[in-house]
Amino acid sequence: MQTVRGRVLDLDTKLPLVGVNVILGSEGPGKGTITDEEGYFRFDDIPVGRHDIQFSYIGYESRAVSDFQLTSGKEFVAKVEMEESAYAISEVKITSRKERSLPLNELAVVSGRSFSAYEVENYPGAISDISRAAVSYPGVVSPNDGQNHIVIRGNSPKGLQWRLEGIEIPNLNHFSDIGASGGGINVISNNMLADSDFLTGAFPSEYGNALSGVFDLRLRSGNNEKHEQTFQIGMMGTEAMVEGPISKKTNTTYIAQYRYSTLKMMQKLGIKLESVPDFQDLSFKIYHPTRKLGVFTLFGIGGLSHETGASGYEMSSDMATVGVTNSYTVNPKTHFRTVLAVSGRTYTWDDDKNIGTAETPINRIWNTNIADYTAKGSFIVNRKINNKHKLKAGIVYEMAWNDSHMSWYSDTLFNWFSDPSHPGYQTQNYEHTYVDGSVQAGTLEAFANWRYRIGETLTLNTGMHFIQFYLNNNFSVEPRLGLQWNIHPRHTLSAGFGIHSRKESMTLYTGELTLHDGTVINPNMDLELSKARHYVLAYNYRIGQHMNLKTEAYYQDLYDIPAYPFPPYFTTLNFDYGFEGNVLTNYGSGYNAGIEVSLERYMHNGFHFMLNGTLYDSKYKNKLDEWFNTKYNGSYISTGLISKEFKIGSGKQHTLGISSRYIFAGGMRYLPIDKEASMATLSTVRLWDDGFSEKLSDYFRIDFMIKFRRNRSRYAGEWSVDMLNVLNHQNMLNEYWDNNLNAFQAEYQNPFILILSYRIQL
Repeated sequence: MQTVRGRVLDLDTKLPLVGVNVILGSEGPGKGTITDEEGYFRFDDIPVGRHDIQFSYIGYESRAVSDFQLTSGKEFVAKVEMEESAYAISEVKITSRKERSLPLNELAVVSGRSFSAYEVENYPGAISDISRAAVSYPGVVSPNDGQNHIVIRGNSPKGLQWRLEGIEIPNLNHFSDIGASGGGINVISNNMLADSDFLTGAFPSEYGNALSGVFDLRLRSGNNEKHEQTFQIGMMGTEAMVEGPISKKTNTTYIAQYRYSTLKMMQKLGIKLESVPDFQDLSFKIYHPTRKLGVFTLFGIGGLSHETGASGYEMSSDMATVGVTNSYTVNPKTHFRTVLAVSGRTYTWDDDKNIGTAETPINRIWNTNIADYTAKGSFIVNRKINNKHKLKAGIVYEMAWNDSHMSWYSDTLFNWFSDPSHPGYQTQNYEHTYVDGSVQAGTLEAFANWRYRIGETLTLNTGMHFIQFYLNNNFSVEPRLGLQWNIHPRHTLSAGFGIHSRKESMTLYTGELTLHDGTVINPNMDLELSKARHYVLAYNYRIGQHMNLKTEAYYQDLYDIPAYPFPPYFTTLNFDYGFEGNVLTNYGSGYNAGIEVSLERYMHNGFHFMLNGTLYDSKYKNKLDEWFNTKYNGSYISTGLISKEFKIGSGKQHTLGISSRYIFAGGMRYLPIDKEASMATLSTVRLWDDGFSEKLSDYFRIDFMIKFRRNRSRYAGEWSVDMLNVLNHQNMLNEYWDNNLNAFQAEYQNPFILILSYRIQL
């Protein structure tokens, strides 16, 4: 037996709702109660297993928390926000439940969905990583199994923004590169997450500095009545999480998690790893409500990661964010939210090696040291004029500091070119400094949004976002529009439009160029913001209470993209990371277009499936007005996920879960190889002028997961077996010239990997 409880608040003002009807249902008869004067509800002595909660209230739209998993080792505590109906009604109106995956941000009417920690944890092959779980959604693909970069609708992975507790933060991944949005694995553990949003296009006006997508993450608060612990050990790491009340009188709570990697265990079991990465991370949140000053939270997250490669390189990537929030209700119609945060990220790479022999040494040295620090504050006002009109406006200011050093050195004997007459042939030791300096700059963002519920079936969202980057005073004014028409209780049409922009990494702006007279300049200092116009049309069909069909068509017009002003005229639309050691100008342009279809049966009676299909095209245009495929134009994606849970044991208190996921996608593009030149120079020589004209073979992978959960009277234990690429299918990653073998070789992605773990909740 276990406890189910929670609190119900008004969506806009965050005030508690008194007298809300709460019905807890499962396979047996339902139980009912109402919320008290503080909005709290409670059910005790509830059997473990899956349950639903329905909420209804006069004048408000009904809500539901569906098919949540209740275990003996952890209470279920729900935080529910209900929205006032567009038209006042004098009785409780029980309406059909909305699509469960709708984003928590009600202003996102297209290209968005919410996700839970349970989904991240139970998707096969995701290894409890948010980004790897997102590959299960339509329009999303990963270009590399060894990293968690994601391509959204053909966009470069670096266009993704990470947000935590309502404010933008640095890349939330271990082993991340300069200006990248991905890495090896998420810094944050899914155990710390509350329900969060994933947006893939035409974002509402509050989101700035993002081109391709947004992960809008929320940390959950700790249990305010009892202390609980969760411990987990597995091949990916060892974790410990604690939570509970600091003061039951004030309802102040804490939650904290620490994780340390144990990937060396995988190497000892015979799994081939080109490097041995180590990482550790810590995250926490303190929740403190007050009677007069609102609700305060203190949150933090940090990660340390280090990698030693088989070739001898050393890489480290560390990050941290600490922030404080205040949520304050001025009156029944006005609510303020303030966030202050400081962040830091450092990246180092040292590769010092002799690639020759002891008798004839050839030294090559690559050194990188990058440090980024930011201080950021945001203030947002929510104003509910009435049940039809709502205003949301805010201002965000960031101060950023960057210190960068990047250099390359090689001996005379090391040459990429064998012909001495080639202009690139070295006649002396080669040394080049790409960047060496410091810079600081501020960024101002402001937004406003008006939500007008025209009728019971029609909603209009209009807004504007403004961003100005004070390093070079470039700015962008960005209108946003969203329209949703519920033409039938089961049928919804939606449309979205927005202009969006994104800064480059600070290191890119400070890149150096040495002129013939020895003068050093920063040619990229005046780069404009990269921009895109997003157009989205969506149709949603609720087939039944537990099944949904969604179709979206989109077009993204990309412009003012940094690009090479000389051959081969590449643009940054083709790069995973944020630094490119060349002169760039903003003539670049491109487009992404496609259609996505998603059929999902939400978890009910222990059964869930999702089937997605995407057709898309991703192109960029060079300075000669020639169109080429981008690196990420795989053309098609198909993903599927199915899971089933069985109740076992004499009292049906234990659970056996079986799930599987498949991914089939068109291969990424790559630059063709000049084979004759490669054999002559004993190195991989690419035909840059041909663009990304070659295509890797199609990607195919099946993942499989088995979970067994035992619910005891005082704890719950769970065994998990996650099998990645269970068919051991060889997916090509790259083709290159191998000097040792004197032949062209194919590099492949991850083979079959088995990951075991055990978790206990107390």
